[in-house]
Order: sequence, then structure tokens, then C-alpha cells
Amino acid sequence: MNLKIQRVLLLYIVAIGLTISACTFSRTYVDRADDTQEGKQVVNNFYNNISNNNYDALDLMTSGALVNTAGKNAVSKIVKLINRKVGNYKSYLIVDSNTTRTEGSNNKTIFRFKVK
Repeated sequence: MNLKIQRVLLLYIVAIGLTISACTFSRTYVDRADDTQEGKQVVNNFYNNISNNNYDALDLMTSGALVNTAGKNAVSKIVKLINRKVGNYKSYLIVDSNTTRTEGSNNKTIFRFKVK
């Protein structure tokens, strides 16, 4: 094979390798049974903390936009207000749920539970 062709071929292989290595790979799962079960456990922990008046634990369970907007004690303040206005929590029922888990370069899990 011609030396010039070998160099072009080698350059082409290196370019493809660099392109592939620069890509991020991830896989997204929607409503997997394991993820739904994990989300139900989070909801159960949340309501157990409410039952036990463990408001500090509620605040530790929240982050992101809610904390940035309403402050670090926002959840406990909301729950305390609801308890004063409506009465203490008795029970809950999950009426709808959706989970999304992304694994790969940027891991992320989103639980969406509608609770009555």
C-alpha cells in the first residue's frame, strides 16, 4: 500500500477515534419496576418523617429549585403550616407515578408521584 494512502487512512482512523471519544453515552429508563419501587420508598420515608415530626429530615430530602427559591427550610415550614391549618397527616395514597433514570455520563433520577 502506498505510504500516502497509509497516512490518510491513519489520519482518518484517528479522527474517528477522537470523535467517538468526545461523545457522551447514556441510557434512559422510564418506569422501570425497580425505580418505581425506589421512588415509593422515598415517598414512604417522607411521610414517615412527617408522622414522627422529624421536620429536619424533610429538609434534608429536598434540594434544587425548591431550596433555591423558597429556602433551605421550605418543606418543613410548608408541612408545619398544613398541619396547623388542616390537621396532622393520617395516611397517603399514591394515585399516579412516573420515574425516569438516566445512566451514563450524566446520571440523574427523577421521581414523580401524585399523592392523595
